[in-house]
Amino acid sequence: MPLVVLSGFPCSGKTQRAAELAHMLEQQGHKVAVVHDRLEGESPERMYVSSATEKIARGELKSEVNRLASTETVVIADGPNYIKGFRYELYCIARALKTPSCVIHVAASKQQCAEWNAACARYPEGLMQELFSRFECPDNRNRWDSPLFTLAPEDAMPMEAISAALFNPTNRAPTLAVQTQPLSATNFLHELDRITQDVETAILQAQSTFVPGDAIALPGGSRPVTLKRATNMPELRRLRRQFITFTKTHPVDVALIAPTFAEFIENGLA
Repeated sequence: MPLVVLSGFPCSGKTQRAAELAHMLEQQGHKVAVVHDRLEGESPERMYVSSATEKIARGELKSEVNRLASTETVVIADGPNYIKGFRYELYCIARALKTPSCVIHVAASKQQCAEWNAACARYPEGLMQELFSRFECPDNRNRWDSPLFTLAPEDAMPMEAISAALFNPTNRAPTLAVQTQPLSATNFLHELDRITQDVETAILQAQSTFVPGDAIALPGGSRPVTLKRATNMPELRRLRRQFITFTKTHPVDVALIAPTFAEFIENGLA
């Protein structure tokens, strides 16, 4: 069933919007599950002050979304979801399951969020400013952020438009990166590791003469990868780890690993 991804600054009212949407969907007769980015025993400020605990929280949210998205339940992912790469991963889960998704940007201003945070004393001021700076605003030009509903604090929930997006979407064929196919080789994990390493090496070797917009040829005659900016080894290794983790649970045919990874990199570096 459909997936709704909330995104916004801390203390912007995301959880309130999630509860509001869940109530409206339940009134329409839908079963709803709200998944929060919270770790048992951890306060919000402790979760986000450490990259390790934040990573665990995102992993648990994604795992729960993946588990529930295959059921007859509308899943609402309630959290900052401020990293566009993470929103892309959630989008891929929905597309792989051929279920609709949308993003709701709870667009309270930094000043409003700071005032609301001061009233509830949830986050230290320094951490709030850091979280503001990390935020990658949803953009409806990105397919993983579309359809996008941007709600100011005073806006009513556009229930008719959201329902249309979730239950009467325009049919779109799954993109290459989310087509799930059965394993076609017994050494799939070995091939996954080898091919992604070859792609990473080819991109790194091209960096010395790279100009933004260049098409970088990849091994094996695969589609080239076109990057809008230069990159480096730590960034590529991070993307490679994310791609391998996702592909282990959403495998593609071995012949599609290189082009799928190329698309994943292009989106991750957009």
